[in-house]
Amino acid sequence: MITALRAIESHLERSFAKARKDISGRGALHTKVRIVDDVIFVKMRMDYSGLEKNLIRYILEQSEEANFYASVREQSRFAALKTLQELNAELNIKALEFSIDIENNYAFTTIVLTHELERLIKEGLVAEPCKAEAIPTP
Repeated sequence: MITALRAIESHLERSFAKARKDISGRGALHTKVRIVDDVIFVKMRMDYSGLEKNLIRYILEQSEEANFYASVREQSRFAALKTLQELNAELNIKALEFSIDIENNYAFTTIVLTHELERLIKEGLVAEPCKAEAIPTP
């Protein structure tokens, strides 16, 4: 079970890092994913330029963080959902939240799912990452 869980987490690390690069034009230096029940935690170590840091600080100071995240939420949701439904067609996203630790160069994403992904993995109801077709839940 631990091997299967870690394999899915590794697959999500690669998929989410690629999606980040596709959306923003720059990828993460390192991506870590952890699945706990129906939540996926994503931590990306970024290499923010000085200009990016200044822009993000400005957005935070102006209390425009929600608007900034809203501007990328749909693209991020679409990319994450595509990856997740390749694992299991029944998976859907309830909530998707972002935060940035600009001083330490981290971006965090929390994805809350409609199903407990960890349980689905334990029960063998998740397709192997290399397979295109997902196994639906009963």
